[in-house]
Amino acid sequence: MQFDADDLDMILDAAGEDVVIKLSGSAIATIQGKFRKNYLDVSPFESSTGILKPVVICKTSDLAGITNNHSFVIQGAEYKFDGKPEELPSGFTHIKLGLKK
Repeated sequence: MQFDADDLDMILDAAGEDVVIKLSGSAIATIQGKFRKNYLDVSPFESSTGILKPVVICKTSDLAGITNNHSFVIQGAEYKFDGKPEELPSGFTHIKLGLKK
């Protein structure tokens, strides 16, 4: 189900928080996203029960031009991409994160 832009904004206004996007150490944008510090990531290729890792869910349209060279600052910690972003049919994109060192 595809939400329209107003619905996506309303969802993030109610449950989201600021996500600062950086490139080469400089902030280039601030968007709204839903951050989950302990998301259970289960791989279809492994028999383990999965691992907990941070994720952020943002509007797909807010991520235009964002690549794995960018980083995200959420709740004071800086994160990098950990895998390929997953665009959902709802209009959101799910991004697995790893701490940037």
